Amino acid sequence: MEPGTYQIEDISVRIGTPILLVVVAMLATTFGKASAANDSQDRIVARVNGIEIKAFEFGLAESEIGPELLNIPEKQRRIVVLEYLVDNHLLASAAEQEKLTDAAEFRQRLHYYRKRALRDAFVEKNIRGSVSESTAKKIYDDQIGSAKPPEEIHARHILVEKEDQAKDLIKQIAGGKDFAELAKKESKGPSAVQGGDLGYFTKGRMVKDFEEAAFALKAGEISEPVKTRFGWHVIKVEDRRMRALPTFAAVKDRLMESLRQQKAQEVVSGLRKNAKIEVLDMDLKKAREEAARRSASGR
Repeated sequence: MEPGTYQIEDISVRIGTPILLVVVAMLATTFGKASAANDSQDRIVARVNGIEIKAFEFGLAESEIGPELLNIPEKQRRIVVLEYLVDNHLLASAAEQEKLTDAAEFRQRLHYYRKRALRDAFVEKNIRGSVSESTAKKIYDDQIGSAKPPEEIHARHILVEKEDQAKDLIKQIAGGKDFAELAKKESKGPSAVQGGDLGYFTKGRMVKDFEEAAFALKAGEISEPVKTRFGWHVIKVEDRRMRALPTFAAVKDRLMESLRQQKAQEVVSGLRKNAKIEVLDMDLKKAREEAARRSASGR
């Protein structure tokens, strides 16, 4: 990867149970919509053959088809959800007419979905509901808001194969040639098409030798030839500045979701610790024990 490619760090909390991430993320949609005042959630939105569709069903339906909605313009999403609910009611009514509620498969599904609904309600109350914006703000103030802004530089470079080529380019620049134009013509790096422009970057984003040479320059200065594993570089620093830290508003949602994920792991780990879990299927038991051994050994 060419020096200069970087990403702003995500504010996240590592957790060790991936399925919890799925549950908490799913409930962000489900209960985010369904937790409004009961009077508005019980509002009748439509009727299908006299059967009511209420507002709370929109939030629940969105949790099921959420990923598909991302590809649909925002103004059209409620229409898509409504049509989904209409089809859902029509198919459910058809199932009742065929007396499918008497089938064993239906009772099994009902048993499963009841547990899932209970799980969702527990997560909303004890996990999502336990993380407040004030808690997230305190963590932001302690760990981010009070941090010293890092310095960053805006640089260009020209990458060539040999030191003599780099020295010749430096002479041409000193003689009045434009750095960006030379980069477009001579550089072997991916940034050549942008005139060697690497944008702004902080320390720790480049290979060591490149970074040390770049951060030693003042704005407007050109480096001597710098060797890295990529080849020989001629570096020009365009600007130096202190990078602004992200505001609380910009990171609040990610920070709160990370706190919820951390809380989810704590709650489920506690429940598992006090639970008696018996796996009676021998193949599943062996696979589970093997997975536990791999996890313990770090493989």
